[in-house]
Amino acid sequence: MGKRNFEVHSESDIKEALVKVLELKPDYIFIAWDHPNPKVNQLPYIISQATTAPAVVYIMSNTKEASRRLNICKIEPKLYPPISGPAIERLILKFGKNAEQAQQQLNRLKANAESQKNLAEVRKNLLANLEAENDEITSEISVIEAEKAQEVNEQIIRNKSIDEKNNILQRSAKVNLSSDIINELKNSFETKVKTPLEELLENLAAANEISESENTASGIIIQQGFENPE
Repeated sequence: MGKRNFEVHSESDIKEALVKVLELKPDYIFIAWDHPNPKVNQLPYIISQATTAPAVVYIMSNTKEASRRLNICKIEPKLYPPISGPAIERLILKFGKNAEQAQQQLNRLKANAESQKNLAEVRKNLLANLEAENDEITSEISVIEAEKAQEVNEQIIRNKSIDEKNNILQRSAKVNLSSDIINELKNSFETKVKTPLEELLENLAAANEISESENTASGIIIQQGFENPE
């Protein structure tokens, strides 16, 4: 693998291997599953607590025991012998491809989350605009209702004014009717009482003048010292 431009670090002691993992933080970790130390079974769990680098288990021998142990191992991926550089490189390329796909998936998730965030922001703004428009419409409705109420009040006032005017006209009509009756009575009085009375007085005055005229002529006729020319 060194000839393929990979930096390779190898360690047979489990404790030293763990120290190097913590120090070097490698991109890939290969664990010999047929290592004689039984504690090798704990390495994947311990390594997963210290790094996110993928771990690969492999065996170097073709014994049945080694194959059995690798077969029952739940860790993936696995490498069976013979172990070769191209096989490891293909696996690493697969890791890289999987990592790239995972990164793309992560990017898509981030983009989707950002889109959801933007969508939520748009929805929030839309709801705010709708609430503002609703408040404006409610305000306009209140103004319209107030104007309508004012119109109704003005109409009531106008109707009341018209009723009052009608009452005044009716009272005026009654007053005028009384005036007509008074004029009629006045004319009737002048025709039936005043005029006959005036005529009576004029007749009496004329009769009185005639009576005085007759008395004067008689006096002239009986005056002593004059003879009657006839």
